Amino acid sequence: MIITLGSNGSLLAGSDSMEHVPAFSMKSADSTGAGDAFIGSFATFLGEGLPEREAVRRANLYAGLSTTGVGTQKSFYDRARFDAEWAAEQRLSPCLVLS
Repeated sequence: MIITLGSNGSLLAGSDSMEHVPAFSMKSADSTGAGDAFIGSFATFLGEGLPEREAVRRANLYAGLSTTGVGTQKSFYDRARFDAEWAAEQRLSPCLVLS
């Protein structure tokens, strides 16, 4: 189960564990559609074969980025723009380990 917590990230829970996955810091303009951005990107990342925890981390970033614009679909990042943001975040904090 995944519980999204807005600017506090998300909670990933399974039958034997629970883990907080922190959010990325954003200057939000409008949170409309952030949940849709999260679940859509999470499904994409899982479909690409990423482990669940990594897919949640990336979905947290994608959902956060979607709040930096006004509106829903027009504020969603395309894949190239997202990948550039992901790479930039990894340069800032490459060793984040979740236990």
